[in-house]
Amino acid sequence: MKKIYTIILLYLSVISCQSTSEEKFPPLNEDEGLMKTTPVTVCEGVGKKGMNPYYNTRIPAAEVAKDGSLILLWQGRYDGEDRGVDHLLISRSTDEGKTWEQIPIFEDNNTDLGDNSLILDEVSGRLWAMAYVSGNSSQLIYYSDDNGTTWTKHEQLIKNKKGELLRMRGTTGITIKSDQKSFMLLPTITGKGKLAYMYCMCGEKDWKFLGEHDVLDYNEPTCVQIKNNDKESVCILNVSRMKNDEEFKRKSLAMINLSNLSIEWEPLNTTDDFFFKQTTCNQHLKRYSDISEESDTILYASTINGSGYNPSRYGGMVAYSVDEGNTWFHKDIVSTDIHFGYCSQVKLRDGTIGLFYETHNKKGNPVRYGSIHFIRYSLKWLTKE
Repeated sequence: MKKIYTIILLYLSVISCQSTSEEKFPPLNEDEGLMKTTPVTVCEGVGKKGMNPYYNTRIPAAEVAKDGSLILLWQGRYDGEDRGVDHLLISRSTDEGKTWEQIPIFEDNNTDLGDNSLILDEVSGRLWAMAYVSGNSSQLIYYSDDNGTTWTKHEQLIKNKKGELLRMRGTTGITIKSDQKSFMLLPTITGKGKLAYMYCMCGEKDWKFLGEHDVLDYNEPTCVQIKNNDKESVCILNVSRMKNDEEFKRKSLAMINLSNLSIEWEPLNTTDDFFFKQTTCNQHLKRYSDISEESDTILYASTINGSGYNPSRYGGMVAYSVDEGNTWFHKDIVSTDIHFGYCSQVKLRDGTIGLFYETHNKKGNPVRYGSIHFIRYSLKWLTKE
């Protein structure tokens, strides 16, 4: 089934309209580029308390390394609870996701992790894996200079101007490349739930606080760079899950001045936006085409079924925009009888799209968030009329 939702974004206002049409999925035909693979299990829990095998596996955040390897950051959880003992791991694939090797990063049996984030320095190729330690006590930061094969701990704490630790929230960052500056940008939240950015200049290792939004109760933000005509600044579209369910605060624009890296925020009303108000689970935005290309394809993924702060999280959808987020088209990719939790997307070297998502496990006692699955699909499959 395909639904078309039109969201006209202006920098100071939002106009929304929508229409729908019925359609079946096109057949799986790789010769015509109409491909959607069956899911591959990347990592899996057993629904029983323990460490490796874990009770469940959670918080996927994915990138494609410079050598084309698929890199997935995730958590192995001892008892399946949000507050408990967690390990931080990498799954790495060199064959487009067919097979996976597991690389532990952090295996302390006394640490409760919050969410985690992964980011690729697109200039140097360095990968960064980060996690927030619950209780506002610390952060875990690791980097890899060999395409995710080995990881080195980075001793640094990133705080806002009030001294609050920034909290990683189950997403990936982006690399801003311009004639003036090139830097990595990672959306996080503060201890009070304000949307905040941290950044690091490409090729360097010193992460810094950039700025925060004055609106409370943001959670699990995702962002993507969109084109603007001002060469002195970059424009970032943010989408967040809102704890207090205030629809109009879920989406915002951030304008970052490249000369001094100052930031200004512009809230966007989402009262009529199907995409950005219908889920309170983690969502993921990903730019398919480079910001320097003429094409403007942006991808989006989230759960289908869910409203309120504790949604049921069943079924998954993917969407695309070819006009910098003004108009969106979407298709269901995982049926609504299958659990679909946190998700993350990547663009593979062959141009296909990889989607990671939390779902039920098949081994042991079946539980939600029991495993993380991986699906590949082509842009032609997604955009097929």
